[in-house]
Amino acid sequence: MGVQRDRKAYGCVIRNNRKRLRQLLGKHPELLTSNDAWIVAAAVLNNPGILGWLVSRGVNPDSRLGTESDTPLMLAISLHKNSTVKTLLKLGADPDARDDLGDTCFTRAIAECNAPAMRMLADFGADLSLTDPVTLRNAVNEKQTDVIDGLLDLFGPTLLTRIVSIE
Repeated sequence: MGVQRDRKAYGCVIRNNRKRLRQLLGKHPELLTSNDAWIVAAAVLNNPGILGWLVSRGVNPDSRLGTESDTPLMLAISLHKNSTVKTLLKLGADPDARDDLGDTCFTRAIAECNAPAMRMLADFGADLSLTDPVTLRNAVNEKQTDVIDGLLDLFGPTLLTRIVSIE
């Protein structure tokens, strides 16, 4: 029943069938924390309007997804779904969450050239000191002007020091 249950929950999120999803969550509370059901990912990908409803029922906004343990926030950043990024942050998603490779949400935003997400993460308290200096260097080397402008705005003159320190 596990895989079938997970698929049902995923489908309910996509179809915005809150009544059926409420029943499934009541009968199978493990769905609230399941990494296999991908119900938060379904919301990020297909129905961001249901995110608040899911979190209000106990679904973890930082539930892990896939083999690299991305969070829904990382997924939204990668897809440039910045309204969903903001929603997840407002719902309590951890702006300093790391994937299995040790990359933070902020590092992901730089790698994906998502300057608006970088600003939102900073506004919601992301620890910018956790940012991988190599990612900073790559952004400069690849002349990602939006990202560089955003980084300079956030880091100021210390950006140059951080980049030089990795040589």
